[in-house]
Amino acid sequence: MSVDDDQTADQLDQSEASDNYMTYTNDVVLPVDTLIEVTRLQEFLRSHDNSYFEEQFKIIPRPINVTQHVGLSIENIQKNRYKDICTYDHSRVLLEINTHNNEGDYINASFIEGYKNDERMIASQGPKASMVNDFVRMLWEQKVEKLVMLTNLTEEGKMKCERYWPEEGSREFGSITITLTTTQIFADYTIRRLQLIKNGQGSQHITQYHFTSWPDKGVPLTPWGLVDFEQRVFDQPSIQPVVVHCSAGVGRTGTFIALRNIMRQAEDTGHVDFFNTVAKMRQARTMMVQTHEQYQFLHRAALVAIACMGTTITNADIEKRIATLEMNFGTGKSQLEKEFEAVCTISKDVGGTDSEREHNDDVIYQNITTLIKFKKNKKKKHLLSSHTNGELYRATLKTDTTNTGDYINAVLVPSFTKPNNFILTQIPLTTTVVDFWRLVTQYEVKLVLAFELDSSDNKTFGNYLPLNHHEALELQQFIIETDESDGKGFYEEQRVTVKRKKDKNIKMFNKNSFHTLIHLKCSIRDYDLRNLLTVITQARGIIAKQKGRVVFVCR
Repeated sequence: MSVDDDQTADQLDQSEASDNYMTYTNDVVLPVDTLIEVTRLQEFLRSHDNSYFEEQFKIIPRPINVTQHVGLSIENIQKNRYKDICTYDHSRVLLEINTHNNEGDYINASFIEGYKNDERMIASQGPKASMVNDFVRMLWEQKVEKLVMLTNLTEEGKMKCERYWPEEGSREFGSITITLTTTQIFADYTIRRLQLIKNGQGSQHITQYHFTSWPDKGVPLTPWGLVDFEQRVFDQPSIQPVVVHCSAGVGRTGTFIALRNIMRQAEDTGHVDFFNTVAKMRQARTMMVQTHEQYQFLHRAALVAIACMGTTITNADIEKRIATLEMNFGTGKSQLEKEFEAVCTISKDVGGTDSEREHNDDVIYQNITTLIKFKKNKKKKHLLSSHTNGELYRATLKTDTTNTGDYINAVLVPSFTKPNNFILTQIPLTTTVVDFWRLVTQYEVKLVLAFELDSSDNKTFGNYLPLNHHEALELQQFIIETDESDGKGFYEEQRVTVKRKKDKNIKMFNKNSFHTLIHLKCSIRDYDLRNLLTVITQARGIIAKQKGRVVFVCR
């Protein structure tokens, strides 16, 4: 557990919570060479297990001869969210003193040098209620243009950060007024644009990048969302310091800043050095990158980020970019094929740590007998044994009766604006038709977009819709009814009503006894792009009106 997870100094290892944090000495033996070639990073990760990262993390040197007099002084100690996480005197951000307003110069925030010292970051704790005005003062005085937030306001019922922007309109923080001008919500993060106005001193504009998918404990399941976020934050340069904060300003904050510095090193030299990058950051602020899990995650995130370098396409250059991707440079494969293969192989390497997978296995399988039974039942629910889903992302069914399990061959994936908004699944088999409708009703699906329904006469496929709209399909738990289909050439659209049978032995997971949705059957087989776009446009229109999850079905 990290300090960002509400850990206090009393729970920390005593080596991290020494009296007054006055000085450190370093007598550990350092690795001989921690520089890794970018081209070897994937091989490096495959050949080193959790224990390697844990042991290397333990010997990252602490700073020598640093003091924390100001942060631990009587007048300032209450401004620290966690009593043992405060600034070093030499690197702290100094606020302008205003004795008339009783405003001192202390804030729990530290300057962190970027790669080659040409980029400056400020690592800060999330503001407390008692010092939120100081945080806004810092934004104004440092002329901040980019602000990165890596925590949610509350996590598991505990306050992690005070809101320092208005939910709408404007709000005053001391002598500074903040106005929210725009908000854009994406699956893993939200971007807010803020205007700061100070009486008689003009205005400033700040873009806040708020990453919302970092769990309270541990690290994100995969690095893809954070890598996308990091690229969005730094797609345009800023000469002003970039403020980065989580709750304590050391764990998640340190990991994000380290990723930025690592990526700049990779671009500049073709090498990465995680060990020395973190060690350098810790010269400026205590415990940056706080756990060995974060340290290992940093490696995985860098692997993904390196693979994504140079792959962002703007509307203006997409035609030229596609032409380049389709070229063959004498290797037998186009750049497009190489990128696709890279995504496939990297996804296997960064899907989740060994400990995360073991933890999930422990939760799902309590003993070997249960595991054997689970695997036997699982085989009956797959058309192709190679197409199975990982435990970290699978859609889990709630158990209706003693005869139903929680498994279906379906996974949750994000849409562009919402996490876990899409569900991918196979065409229902004769053994999984009821499970399919359990999935639809329990996850409150409003659109089923189906492909390849007519592509095979495979007898293992089950009829999950009535043969015509005049008669219903009766199942163990459900009655399925449809309106007359509306054919549009490339798709057929039907309204479907799913009625639950009244049975005291079947649990009800919501109050409604019936569920309605749209079923969109795509009849395109050659995947002509214009025809496919017609179907996509229709689906997007339905999604905008229905406001629910979408299930995509194919073989």
